[in-house]
Parts: sequence; structure tokens; C-alpha cells
Amino acid sequence: MSFGIIIPSNEIIVFTDGSYDQNKEIGAWAAIILIAETKHIIQDVVSNSTHQRMELIAVINTLEYLSNEGYNSNIKIYTDSQYVCGLIPRLPNLKQANFLTKAKKELVNTDLIKRFLSLTDSIQFELIKVKAHLKETNENNYNREVDKLVRRLVRAEK
Repeated sequence: MSFGIIIPSNEIIVFTDGSYDQNKEIGAWAAIILIAETKHIIQDVVSNSTHQRMELIAVINTLEYLSNEGYNSNIKIYTDSQYVCGLIPRLPNLKQANFLTKAKKELVNTDLIKRFLSLTDSIQFELIKVKAHLKETNENNYNREVDKLVRRLVRAEK
């Protein structure tokens, strides 16, 4: 199967996204995982969440899925989430501050940030920031595909 992009045989390419509808109080996350000649899609719908949680859960669940399948290195994760990409350089300071703000209040999403941190110790991966909501072209655009998928999941929930 050709994915329309060149994937080195030793690499795993992932596209993640999350979405949340405040009116419905429904969120969704998904990941398109390209391994060798296979395309895997993992996804879920969650209630009472936030957009940032959905974006982070998409990456966490992807890493956990890949680890459970025996993949712990050479993983490239493409996300449009500045929040998720911004966590990596902040993790040492967040850990040192015991996940508290300067006002000594617990950080938002501490539970997920701690899960994410534990995965960074055991899995070698790179987060790559991509532009969100790119226009449709003739080329395969997995970021656009995963974006459409999560929005469909949220719309399908009543």
C-alpha cells in the first residue's frame, strides 16, 4: 500500500488530533498510524472533557498503543496542537515544580501530563507541529484526514 508519503522502513509515522464540543460536552480523539505497509486508526469519544485534554489523550493513547504492540522508538507524531508540542520543553520545570502553578495550585490536566511524562521515559518519539485545517489537495494529507475523523466522531454523538 502506498501512503503517498515516503516512510523509512524503520520509522512509524503518526497523525493525531482531538476535538471537543462544549455545547454537547462531547470530545473525540483519533490517530492515524502508518507502520510499514499498514494503516491503523485508533479513536474514541469522551464526555465532559476539554479540547486540550483530547489533543493530549490522542498522543498518550497512541504512545501506549504502540508500546503495547512492541514499538518504542523511531516514532514521529504529527500534531496541530501547540499545547502538546509545548509540553516537552516544559516537562522538567513542571516536574520540578511538582506540577503546581506559581500560585501553588495544581496544573490543569496534571493527571494527563504525568501519564505523558512517564511515556517520555520509555518511548523514543518526536513531536512535529503541523498547521491545522489545511485546505484539501490531491496529495494524501493525513493531518486533514484525522481532523475530519474527530469532527465526525463529535458530530455523530447526540
